[in-house]
Amino acid sequence: MTTERRAPRQPFVATVEVREPGAHPQKLKVLDVSPLGCRVSLVSRVKLDTRVFIRFPGLEAIAAYVCWCEKFEAGLEFEKPIYPAVLSHIMSQIR
Repeated sequence: MTTERRAPRQPFVATVEVREPGAHPQKLKVLDVSPLGCRVSLVSRVKLDTRVFIRFPGLEAIAAYVCWCEKFEAGLEFEKPIYPAVLSHIMSQIR
């Protein structure tokens, strides 16, 4: 797992849906988030560079890629960064 971050992540716990194309969504927990990505807890192993779709409650699915995986956690990098104002809104709605 890399320790260098391009953007600081904020602690944030929420249940989201994550799915690979053509698969059923899985409910996973987000552990922290930044405009560029998030860290999720896993229920099964995932492969690096897998494209997934993550859906925060009340929002459309966001495309992301698995950029690291260690034990029962993975880092997802959003295909397009989330605007900071949108991220703040997501966090305020879920808290």
